[in-house]
Amino acid sequence: AKNDVDQRASHFATGDWYGKLLRRSALVLTHEITHMFGIKHCSYFGCRMEAAGARSGDILRDTDALPADLCPVDLRKLGEACQFDLEARYVALLGAARKMQNAALAHVDGGAAAGKVFAKDIAWFEKRCARICELVETS
Repeated sequence: AKNDVDQRASHFATGDWYGKLLRRSALVLTHEITHMFGIKHCSYFGCRMEAAGARSGDILRDTDALPADLCPVDLRKLGEACQFDLEARYVALLGAARKMQNAALAHVDGGAAAGKVFAKDIAWFEKRCARICELVETS
């Protein structure tokens, strides 16, 4: 029990705790909402729909390691369930990641470390947007 308390306390000792809190909250929320569209836990790739703690048994560490996006299998399933526009989806996800990064940067306990939590997600969504634009232009 003491070890659990020490582990939890260590999460707040770093300057990035607020950014991690925002990102973890967004991942859990979107994971659970995706279940509402009939998509179960992912067993194909490491994606947002992976079961909590499935990698190492440490839910926080595993959540921090998850990508913000779905794997191709689950993205296809969600697309069939929702009939969304792929380009609009990635533009919206990029905007949401940037807003969360700005919120983390602006938070009193945030700062540069908290904002860096979203750097990989933003880079991924930027690449997806660029690739989709390339495909649209060549078709």
